[in-house]
Amino acid sequence: MSATHDGVTYFSGAVNPAGGVDTAGALVVFDTSSAAPDITVAQRHIIVRAPVTDGGRRVLELIVLANHGRQTRVVSGTVEAVWRGRLPPGAEEFEVGESDVSAQAVARRGDTVLVSAPIPPGQKQILYTYLLPAGVDELRVPIDQPMARFNVLLEDTAAVLTSGSVEPRGIQVFDDAQFAMYDAAALPAGPSVTFEFGRTPFRLVQYWGALVALAAVAMTVALMRWARRRPAVVVVSDDPNALARAIAQLDARHEAHRDVSAAAAQAYAEERGRLKARLEAALAARQAPR
Repeated sequence: MSATHDGVTYFSGAVNPAGGVDTAGALVVFDTSSAAPDITVAQRHIIVRAPVTDGGRRVLELIVLANHGRQTRVVSGTVEAVWRGRLPPGAEEFEVGESDVSAQAVARRGDTVLVSAPIPPGQKQILYTYLLPAGVDELRVPIDQPMARFNVLLEDTAAVLTSGSVEPRGIQVFDDAQFAMYDAAALPAGPSVTFEFGRTPFRLVQYWGALVALAAVAMTVALMRWARRRPAVVVVSDDPNALARAIAQLDARHEAHRDVSAAAAQAYAEERGRLKARLEAALAARQAPR
């Protein structure tokens, strides 16, 4: 079920008839504004993979935008974005992943991400990836606006925090890989959070033949495992932050293995839908009046 109000189309959840009776609930629509309310960052999750053979590092970001007002925030002739945020310096190959808004409504301009989609009261997830190319020896995340929750996972566990108000949370294991975890709550706008990547203790070129052979074997095994089983993201807690991180981790693995079977792609979609439904239920429970 859908309805259009003030130029914005709203959709309800799935309608499940029971005994021929429509069981859909009320569909809430909102007035629009291009000036208010402000769109804030409820969560920002960053996953940085280990460098590949050419030295580049893939990065995935999940941004959860929040509208705490009573109007849908929209663009206008003089307002080109409802939200904007800065990327780390040196980011290349920017791509928008599966998000709660159209990919066409998320763009990059210089070092800035711009979202032009309408943002109604509530939350919207924006997912994108980029590459830190070889030669970029640090991750410098601009903190250009307050963030209710900020989280960084680094597969390079030798990376060192050199600036920023985040706390180390030890080593976490996801999909048989170790990640150094850092986070912060109620992080105010201020200096960048910066990590210096660890130094490779030997030159890869000296071991090129062995690395190619090992990589081929590892990729074959990984693809076989991916095709035979559902994505293994175990989240016992219904904490929204844990569920959001699980979705980001699942998307990162799927992004790293695009050339998989149809069965694996379907398993990924089903698992993501299950996690997203749990996240929506957890957020709804948190926002429900007590």
